[in-house]
Amino acid sequence: MGAIGNAEAVRQPVDVPPQVVNPGNPVVAARSDVPRAELAPHDVARIVATEIDDLDSAIAEYESHGEPDRAADLRHEKDVLERYR
Repeated sequence: MGAIGNAEAVRQPVDVPPQVVNPGNPVVAARSDVPRAELAPHDVARIVATEIDDLDSAIAEYESHGEPDRAADLRHEKDVLERYR
């Protein structure tokens, strides 16, 4: 799930200068070889619960706009996430 992957991403401090990959080439790359952040089980549970709440809101919105097919798709996604709550 993307939200968990995003939560594991390590933020690069703004004071770290970019790394020049090839001095003859103006392309600059950010430093990316850092370990992912480790999430505790309660962090993952919180992320899943937030995603479920967001899906509930989106389902209600799609239903109110007369889009039952899209609401059904989101309901399916929610059912999958509920297994991990």
